[in-house]
Amino acid sequence: MRRNGLKKENLISIFFSATKDLTAAYPAEAVRKEMEFDDVPMMCFQEMEVNGSLPKCIRVAIFTNIDEKQEVKHVYLKEAKNLRPDLA
Repeated sequence: MRRNGLKKENLISIFFSATKDLTAAYPAEAVRKEMEFDDVPMMCFQEMEVNGSLPKCIRVAIFTNIDEKQEVKHVYLKEAKNLRPDLA
């Protein structure tokens, strides 16, 4: 959110997907508690299990109202940079 200058009041919804090996908590629950996003709809999904895929990976899609001219900065952390080197 910081890298793209997103504001909480402009958020429409947030979708999370997580690999099967992450079982301790829902990503949406952590965001609601830590960032106080009680009024933002969120959903969590489980990623497809594909041989050789990145383990312990959470993907986040944020749907928001932004200026159509604003350039979106895709954020890839740690090993996830290997998923889309063209964007990372």
